[in-house]
Amino acid sequence: MKWRTADGRDIELNEITHQHASNIIWFYDIFLKTDHKLIRQLINDKFNGVVLDFKPLPIPNEIRDLYKMGMITSNGGIVKRFGKSTYGFIGSVTHIPNWKELIK
Repeated sequence: MKWRTADGRDIELNEITHQHASNIIWFYDIFLKTDHKLIRQLINDKFNGVVLDFKPLPIPNEIRDLYKMGMITSNGGIVKRFGKSTYGFIGSVTHIPNWKELIK
């Protein structure tokens, strides 16, 4: 079975890295408000159920949307609301050299 990447490449599911699988889980959770059952199963089977912190690709619209949703902090952290007033750290955009430019 194959996965189509954000840049249009097809890769075998068993070749997806831990970070890539985790990013897929976060993307589906944040933007699509759902869980990707196949990728969740891959994480459970291959990575002992551990979802890594979100490190999104430097896709301008995606980074800008995270910022517009109030999820990117001033220091580049990504936070998610887990209730009415509870936020938790879920990742970072600081690995993207020009992340501050992308949120303008």
